[in-house]
Amino acid sequence: MNNVYKIPEEFIERYQKFIPDFERFLRVIQTPVKPSFRINTLKINKEQALSKLIDIKLKPIPWIDIGYWVLDRLNIGDSQMHKDGYIYIQEAVSMIPALVLNPKPTDKVLDMCAAPGSKTTQLAALMNNQGVIIANDISPKRIKALRDNLSRM
Repeated sequence: MNNVYKIPEEFIERYQKFIPDFERFLRVIQTPVKPSFRINTLKINKEQALSKLIDIKLKPIPWIDIGYWVLDRLNIGDSQMHKDGYIYIQEAVSMIPALVLNPKPTDKVLDMCAAPGSKTTQLAALMNNQGVIIANDISPKRIKALRDNLSRM
């Protein structure tokens, strides 16, 4: 099999024993994910954000009304919208946990794997920047990214 990414032999030996259609599984996990983002509703509403992104081809993410896949070949992370904290680059699947938790503005949330801040900033937006979020991470290097993203968002 011609791998897009080099998969460790130990991984293959361990998991091929119990994953049906292991070749298909390998193809799927090697498929690059589409770049995606969500709108930071603490700074901008959906209509305003989309009006500023009109030149970019987007596809809505079905499970989150403020999430979009970027279909153009560009690095949305270089955009002013991202730099100013109006959008947050985040894998579409990573947007699900905060939606499932469905926090309310009066809730208290403990996020022990918070860096770099994707889910933490999403939780803050869902809570309308109210309530309490305790965000921490085991990695001191990743804490800087968390702090920077929390400030930007």
